[in-house]
Amino acid sequence: MPDKNKIFNKLMIATDLDGTLITPAYQIPEPNFKAVDDFIKGGGLFTIATGRSIESARQYAKAIKVNAPIIVMNGAIIYDYSKEKIIWDYPLDKAARDYTKAVMDEFPDVGIEIYSGNQLYIIRQNHITYIHAKNEAIDPIEVNSFDEIPPTWHKVLFAGDHEQLEPVADFCLANLTEKAEYIFTAPVYYEMMPVGINKGATLKVLAKLLNIDIENTIAIGDYYNDIQLLSAAGIGALSGNSPKELWKHADIVLCPCEEGVAQDLVTRLTKLLKGNKSNSKNCLEDIRRI
Repeated sequence: MPDKNKIFNKLMIATDLDGTLITPAYQIPEPNFKAVDDFIKGGGLFTIATGRSIESARQYAKAIKVNAPIIVMNGAIIYDYSKEKIIWDYPLDKAARDYTKAVMDEFPDVGIEIYSGNQLYIIRQNHITYIHAKNEAIDPIEVNSFDEIPPTWHKVLFAGDHEQLEPVADFCLANLTEKAEYIFTAPVYYEMMPVGINKGATLKVLAKLLNIDIENTIAIGDYYNDIQLLSAAGIGALSGNSPKELWKHADIVLCPCEEGVAQDLVTRLTKLLKGNKSNSKNCLEDIRRI
């Protein structure tokens, strides 16, 4: 007989980090901690889907005590901290090296970060890459050539002021799209990704690995690189601080990040499931009407 206390059994929440679970000051709002704990004790799986690397996501995954592998690098890797192991990955095509060199040659002031496995390499530093590493408390390896970087790349990040990156985006989309895809993950970050890889595609992979029906997943995001994540999940939720033009992509809009989006979502789920005599899938259909 099912445990009546496990009201979140077979449900999974996957949340973005920056602007969603954590604030611009890089803090997890206090209400989220109890909410996630309650969700996990109620039988749910709680995970993260972020553009960050394995190491820059680590402190938040450990603090919030995720109980499932997490999605990093916008979907290029699924990492299990409990085993300290990459359990699935989809690297960039080898053409990424030539594509990156083309951008380096065309735009000499743009910072360039290259991610391989759990390590970040910086082949060109600028003020944005410096701030990026400092804010995310990661220790990159600065290199002078591609030969110093392992051949398996998972993503490339171009960094600069937004007005610097707009022509980079135009250049990439006009010349370098056969074996890579691109997305702004913040106004100052423009990223090269493997073709077909995004948070949403990898959420489906993770759900299958964990034997979770994709319809029983709930995703929370706040930015343009979360659109596919929201679309893939059974329920797509946005934090209230997300650009309003994105709200059409969400089933529900939660409170702003600073107020605790995980608490808002878990509170809504709890009210629905405790008053719902049917299964969790019907509950997810109900939550759209909140």
